[in-house]
Amino acid sequence: MTLCIQAGFPKSGNFLLHTILREILAGAGKFSSYRSMCDLPPDIQQYITTYKGIEADCIKVINGQLHLVIPHPELQPLAIEDLATFFRQAALLWTHQKFSACYESLFSSVPAWFYIYRDGRDAITSLFHYVVSPIMLKRFPDYRVTDVVRLFQDLDYFAKHVNNWQEHIHSWTAAGISRIQWIRFEDLVADRRKICTLIGDVLKLPVDLDRLEKQTQFNRMARLSPEHVRSGTSGGWKSCFTAVHKKIFKDIAGQTLVDLGYEADLDW
Repeated sequence: MTLCIQAGFPKSGNFLLHTILREILAGAGKFSSYRSMCDLPPDIQQYITTYKGIEADCIKVINGQLHLVIPHPELQPLAIEDLATFFRQAALLWTHQKFSACYESLFSSVPAWFYIYRDGRDAITSLFHYVVSPIMLKRFPDYRVTDVVRLFQDLDYFAKHVNNWQEHIHSWTAAGISRIQWIRFEDLVADRRKICTLIGDVLKLPVDLDRLEKQTQFNRMARLSPEHVRSGTSGGWKSCFTAVHKKIFKDIAGQTLVDLGYEADLDW
Protein backbone atom coordinates (compact mmCIF):
# COMPACT_ATOMS: atom_id res chain seq x y z
CA MET A 1 0.00 0.00 0.00
CA THR A 2 1.07 3.63 -0.45
CA LEU A 3 2.86 4.67 2.73
CA CYS A 4 4.26 8.06 1.77
CA ILE A 5 4.35 10.78 -0.83
CA GLN A 6 7.18 13.22 -1.43
CA ALA A 7 7.04 16.51 -3.28
CA GLY A 8 9.49 19.24 -4.15
CA PHE A 9 10.56 21.67 -6.85
CA PRO A 10 12.97 19.98 -9.30
CA LYS A 11 16.61 19.76 -8.22
CA SER A 12 15.81 20.47 -4.58
CA GLY A 13 17.16 17.20 -3.20
CA ASN A 14 14.26 15.04 -4.35
CA PHE A 15 16.50 12.17 -5.46
CA LEU A 16 18.31 12.10 -2.13
CA LEU A 17 15.05 12.08 -0.17
CA HIS A 18 13.58 9.44 -2.46
CA THR A 19 16.61 7.21 -1.95
CA ILE A 20 16.31 7.56 1.83
CA LEU A 21 12.58 6.83 1.85
CA ARG A 22 13.00 3.85 -0.48
CA GLU A 23 15.82 2.40 1.63
CA ILE A 24 13.81 2.73 4.85
CA LEU A 25 10.76 1.11 3.27
CA ALA A 26 12.83 -1.66 1.68
CA GLY A 27 14.63 -2.34 4.96
CA ALA A 28 11.25 -2.94 6.58
CA GLY A 29 10.10 -5.13 3.69
CA LYS A 30 7.48 -2.58 2.65
CA PHE A 31 8.77 -1.18 -0.63
CA SER A 32 7.04 -2.02 -3.89
CA SER A 33 6.66 -0.18 -7.17
CA TYR A 34 3.82 0.21 -9.65
CA ARG A 35 6.03 1.43 -12.50
CA SER A 36 8.20 -1.68 -12.35
CA MET A 37 5.08 -3.76 -13.10
CA CYS A 38 4.14 -1.74 -16.18
CA ASP A 39 4.86 -2.73 -19.75
CA LEU A 40 7.58 -0.20 -20.50
CA PRO A 41 9.52 0.34 -23.74
CA PRO A 42 12.64 -1.83 -24.03
CA ASP A 43 14.84 1.28 -24.30
CA ILE A 44 13.39 3.00 -21.21
CA GLN A 45 16.61 2.66 -19.20
CA GLN A 46 18.51 5.10 -21.40
CA TYR A 47 16.08 7.89 -20.48
CA ILE A 48 16.18 7.36 -16.71
CA THR A 49 18.61 9.56 -14.81
CA THR A 50 18.29 8.14 -11.30
CA TYR A 51 19.57 4.98 -9.65
CA LYS A 52 16.78 2.38 -9.62
CA GLY A 53 14.65 4.95 -11.45
CA ILE A 54 12.71 2.14 -13.06
CA GLU A 55 11.07 1.73 -9.64
CA ALA A 56 10.23 5.39 -9.08
CA ASP A 57 6.49 5.99 -9.10
CA CYS A 58 6.50 9.58 -10.29
CA ILE A 59 2.95 10.91 -10.47
CA LYS A 60 1.13 13.85 -11.97
CA VAL A 61 -2.50 14.89 -11.64
CA ILE A 62 -4.02 16.02 -14.94
CA ASN A 63 -7.60 17.33 -14.97
CA GLY A 64 -8.21 15.67 -11.63
CA GLN A 65 -7.00 12.24 -12.76
CA LEU A 66 -3.89 10.55 -11.44
CA HIS A 67 -1.18 9.73 -14.01
CA LEU A 68 2.11 7.87 -13.86
CA VAL A 69 4.97 9.79 -15.49
CA ILE A 70 6.95 7.67 -17.95
CA PRO A 71 10.39 9.17 -18.76
CA HIS A 72 10.40 8.54 -22.48
CA PRO A 73 10.23 11.02 -25.40
CA GLU A 74 7.49 9.06 -27.17
CA LEU A 75 5.18 8.43 -24.20
CA GLN A 76 2.67 10.67 -22.44
CA PRO A 77 1.85 10.21 -18.74
CA LEU A 78 -0.09 7.00 -18.20
CA ALA A 79 -3.61 7.49 -16.81
CA ILE A 80 -4.25 5.34 -13.74
CA GLU A 81 -7.67 3.77 -14.26
CA ASP A 82 -7.52 1.29 -11.36
CA LEU A 83 -6.65 3.39 -8.32
CA ALA A 84 -7.10 0.50 -5.88
CA THR A 85 -4.43 -1.57 -7.63
CA PHE A 86 -2.14 1.44 -7.94
CA PHE A 87 -2.30 2.26 -4.23
CA ARG A 88 -1.77 -1.37 -3.29
CA GLN A 89 1.43 -1.55 -5.34
CA ALA A 90 3.00 1.93 -5.15
CA ALA A 91 4.58 2.26 -1.71
CA LEU A 92 6.25 5.61 -2.39
CA LEU A 93 4.94 8.39 -4.64
CA TRP A 94 7.06 11.23 -5.99
CA THR A 95 5.80 14.43 -7.59
CA HIS A 96 7.27 17.69 -8.84
CA GLN A 97 3.83 19.26 -9.23
CA LYS A 98 2.57 22.27 -7.41
CA PHE A 99 -0.06 21.38 -4.81
CA SER A 100 -3.43 20.52 -6.29
CA ALA A 101 -6.66 20.71 -4.31
CA CYS A 102 -7.56 17.18 -5.41
CA TYR A 103 -4.43 15.83 -3.66
CA GLU A 104 -6.31 15.86 -0.37
CA SER A 105 -8.96 13.45 -1.64
CA LEU A 106 -6.67 11.36 -3.84
CA PHE A 107 -4.09 10.80 -1.10
CA SER A 108 -6.28 10.92 2.00
CA SER A 109 -5.21 7.37 2.89
CA VAL A 110 -1.46 8.12 2.59
CA PRO A 111 -0.19 8.49 6.16
CA ALA A 112 3.12 10.31 5.58
CA TRP A 113 3.71 13.36 3.39
CA PHE A 114 7.12 14.98 2.86
CA TYR A 115 8.07 18.21 1.11
CA ILE A 116 11.74 18.94 0.46
CA TYR A 117 12.92 22.47 -0.22
CA ARG A 118 16.24 24.09 -1.05
CA ASP A 119 17.67 27.56 -1.54
CA GLY A 120 15.97 28.52 -4.80
CA ARG A 121 19.15 30.03 -6.21
CA ASP A 122 20.92 26.68 -5.95
CA ALA A 123 17.87 24.73 -7.13
CA ILE A 124 17.60 26.80 -10.30
CA THR A 125 21.35 26.67 -10.93
CA SER A 126 21.24 22.87 -10.64
CA LEU A 127 18.13 22.71 -12.83
CA PHE A 128 19.78 24.74 -15.59
CA HIS A 129 22.77 22.40 -15.63
CA TYR A 130 20.41 19.43 -15.70
CA VAL A 131 18.28 20.51 -18.66
CA VAL A 132 21.34 20.86 -20.91
CA SER A 133 22.67 17.41 -20.00
CA PRO A 134 22.81 14.87 -22.87
CA ILE A 135 20.19 12.56 -21.38
CA MET A 136 17.65 15.36 -20.91
CA LEU A 137 18.26 16.65 -24.43
CA LYS A 138 17.59 13.12 -25.60
CA ARG A 139 14.43 12.76 -23.52
CA PHE A 140 13.07 16.14 -24.63
CA PRO A 141 13.94 16.63 -28.33
CA ASP A 142 12.35 20.10 -28.27
CA TYR A 143 15.14 21.40 -26.04
CA ARG A 144 17.53 23.38 -28.18
CA VAL A 145 20.03 25.03 -25.81
CA THR A 146 23.00 22.83 -24.99
CA ASP A 147 25.14 25.36 -23.11
CA VAL A 148 24.27 26.37 -19.54
CA VAL A 149 25.88 29.81 -20.04
CA ARG A 150 23.47 30.53 -22.89
CA LEU A 151 20.61 29.34 -20.75
CA PHE A 152 21.47 31.84 -18.03
CA GLN A 153 21.64 34.56 -20.67
CA ASP A 154 17.94 34.05 -21.39
CA LEU A 155 16.67 36.33 -18.63
CA ASP A 156 12.98 35.68 -19.38
CA TYR A 157 13.58 31.96 -18.99
CA PHE A 158 15.44 32.60 -15.76
CA ALA A 159 12.67 34.80 -14.37
CA LYS A 160 10.08 32.17 -15.30
CA HIS A 161 11.87 29.54 -13.20
CA VAL A 162 12.34 31.87 -10.25
CA ASN A 163 8.61 32.47 -10.31
CA ASN A 164 7.95 28.74 -10.64
CA TRP A 165 10.15 28.00 -7.62
CA GLN A 166 8.34 30.55 -5.50
CA GLU A 167 4.88 29.43 -6.62
CA HIS A 168 5.76 25.76 -6.01
CA ILE A 169 6.74 26.36 -2.41
CA HIS A 170 3.83 28.71 -1.74
CA SER A 171 1.33 26.24 -3.19
CA TRP A 172 2.41 23.60 -0.68
CA THR A 173 2.81 25.87 2.34
CA ALA A 174 -0.62 27.38 1.69
CA ALA A 175 -2.23 23.94 1.44
CA GLY A 176 -2.64 23.74 5.19
CA ILE A 177 -1.92 20.00 5.35
CA SER A 178 -0.80 19.47 8.93
CA ARG A 179 0.80 16.09 8.28
CA ILE A 180 3.32 17.45 5.75
CA GLN A 181 6.86 17.12 7.08
CA TRP A 182 9.09 19.92 5.79
CA ILE A 183 12.60 18.72 4.94
CA ARG A 184 15.27 21.33 4.33
CA PHE A 185 17.81 19.97 1.85
CA GLU A 186 20.73 21.75 3.48
CA ASP A 187 19.86 20.16 6.86
CA LEU A 188 19.56 16.75 5.24
CA VAL A 189 23.08 17.13 3.84
CA ALA A 190 24.59 18.59 7.02
CA ASP A 191 23.01 16.21 9.55
CA ARG A 192 21.89 13.14 7.62
CA ARG A 193 21.48 10.89 10.65
CA LYS A 194 19.30 13.33 12.58
CA ILE A 195 16.92 13.95 9.67
CA CYS A 196 16.78 10.24 8.77
CA THR A 197 15.83 9.45 12.36
CA LEU A 198 13.02 12.00 12.09
CA ILE A 199 11.85 10.47 8.82
CA GLY A 200 11.85 7.00 10.37
CA ASP A 201 9.77 8.29 13.28
CA VAL A 202 7.21 9.77 10.87
CA LEU A 203 7.03 6.49 8.93
CA LYS A 204 6.95 4.53 12.20
CA LEU A 205 9.63 2.24 10.78
CA PRO A 206 13.12 1.25 11.98
CA VAL A 207 16.06 3.03 10.41
CA ASP A 208 19.49 1.51 9.82
CA LEU A 209 21.46 4.76 10.04
CA ASP A 210 24.81 3.21 9.16
CA ARG A 211 23.41 1.63 6.01
CA LEU A 212 21.54 4.80 5.02
CA GLU A 213 24.64 6.90 5.44
CA LYS A 214 26.61 4.49 3.27
CA GLN A 215 23.90 4.21 0.60
CA THR A 216 23.51 7.98 0.30
CA GLN A 217 27.15 9.04 0.25
CA PHE A 218 27.59 11.69 -2.42
CA ASN A 219 30.35 9.83 -4.28
CA ARG A 220 28.24 6.67 -4.46
CA MET A 221 25.11 8.45 -5.69
CA ALA A 222 27.11 10.49 -8.21
CA ARG A 223 28.67 7.29 -9.55
CA LEU A 224 25.32 5.51 -9.87
CA SER A 225 23.39 8.51 -11.23
CA PRO A 226 25.95 10.90 -12.77
CA GLU A 227 23.37 12.77 -14.86
CA HIS A 228 21.23 13.56 -11.83
CA VAL A 229 23.80 14.21 -9.10
CA ARG A 230 26.06 17.17 -9.85
CA SER A 231 27.59 18.73 -6.73
CA GLY A 232 25.25 18.34 -3.78
CA THR A 233 26.65 21.54 -2.27
CA SER A 234 25.26 24.96 -1.44
CA GLY A 235 26.26 28.32 -2.86
CA GLY A 236 27.02 27.23 -6.42
CA TRP A 237 24.68 29.94 -7.70
CA LYS A 238 27.29 32.58 -6.83
CA SER A 239 29.43 31.54 -9.78
CA CYS A 240 26.47 31.68 -12.20
CA PHE A 241 24.43 34.70 -11.11
CA THR A 242 25.28 38.16 -12.37
CA ALA A 243 24.02 41.35 -10.73
CA VAL A 244 21.07 41.17 -13.14
CA HIS A 245 20.17 37.64 -12.07
CA LYS A 246 20.34 38.67 -8.44
CA LYS A 247 18.02 41.62 -9.03
CA ILE A 248 15.51 39.45 -10.88
CA PHE A 249 15.54 36.88 -8.11
CA LYS A 250 15.16 39.52 -5.39
CA ASP A 251 12.29 41.22 -7.21
CA ILE A 252 10.38 37.97 -7.66
CA ALA A 253 11.29 35.74 -4.73
CA GLY A 254 13.64 37.64 -2.46
CA GLN A 255 11.14 37.70 0.38
CA THR A 256 10.60 33.96 0.06
CA LEU A 257 14.34 33.43 0.65
CA VAL A 258 14.06 35.55 3.78
CA ASP A 259 10.93 33.72 4.96
CA LEU A 260 12.70 30.37 4.55
CA GLY A 261 15.75 31.58 6.47
CA TYR A 262 18.23 31.60 3.58
CA GLU A 263 18.85 35.35 3.93
CA ALA A 264 18.30 37.83 6.73
CA ASP A 265 17.17 40.54 4.31
CA LEU A 266 17.37 41.51 0.64
CA ASP A 267 20.92 42.85 0.93
CA TRP A 268 22.85 39.99 -0.66
